[in-house]
Amino acid sequence: MKNLVACGAVSRNIGDGVKLLAKGNLDHPIQIEVTRASKRAIEKIEAAGGTVTVSWYTRLGLRALLKPEKFDLLPRRSRPPPKYMEYYTSNETRGYLSPMMQMKMLGLKYTPVTIDSPTEPLKKTTSAGAK
Repeated sequence: MKNLVACGAVSRNIGDGVKLLAKGNLDHPIQIEVTRASKRAIEKIEAAGGTVTVSWYTRLGLRALLKPEKFDLLPRRSRPPPKYMEYYTSNETRGYLSPMMQMKMLGLKYTPVTIDSPTEPLKKTTSAGAK
């Protein structure tokens, strides 16, 4: 995000972060990390061969990203609050905590696992004391 501010793509006061929207065309692949992204923006960047990572940052985390020289020791990255956890763990939104993005960070190929439903229904079990 520091590069986005430095080149003037976003204002210096980014508040809660940067949301990527699908406006305009993209010819070259880019790798970008933002706070939020629309589905269409993700599609456009990936169609051009780029990658999008959606990451949660607190105000302190954003400040450390924009002005790391003001910190002797950079603050540890915090986890998103419970109400946003689903968004940042979703493969669809390219959340940085999603299994797909975690595998990419490790340099491994991600293949989703699907569990087939059993062909026969599960049998109901009762406990010994229940009638």
